Amino acid sequence: MRHQWIDDRTFLELLAISQTLPGLNTANMAILIGDRLAGVPGAIAAIAGMCLPGAVLMYSVGVVYTVGQERPLVEAALAGVAPAAVGLIFATTLNLGRRSLAGAADLVFLVLTVVCVNRLHMSVPRALFVVGGLAVAWYGFRGAAKKR
Repeated sequence: MRHQWIDDRTFLELLAISQTLPGLNTANMAILIGDRLAGVPGAIAAIAGMCLPGAVLMYSVGVVYTVGQERPLVEAALAGVAPAAVGLIFATTLNLGRRSLAGAADLVFLVLTVVCVNRLHMSVPRALFVVGGLAVAWYGFRGAAKKR
């Protein structure tokens, strides 16, 4: 931490709080740190600093898209960006999968979730609840067996 605005202990406390709050952890963390440093004005400045750059960028892209929608150069640019976006999402998924899938049981729960949603037509929350319950039971029994 270059500026030393908060110490490590405070950072960890705020991180724990931000993870228990609904919403994005980064936005929660920005609000909490801004509040800690400068009260309500700090929290407002922190969330504005987090949200406004992306909002302005997306608004600008929307305006350019609306204005230049019928132009061949804009259409070509959008056609070129689409495969790159899919590739970026795929690469991120692979990186997260390598870190998250530690064993065969994790892969089984992943496949089971996909089957529940795509083949059994369960809603995503219901599939996550069912498969999540199975995973908690599985890892709970394994953890209890290891302690014995």
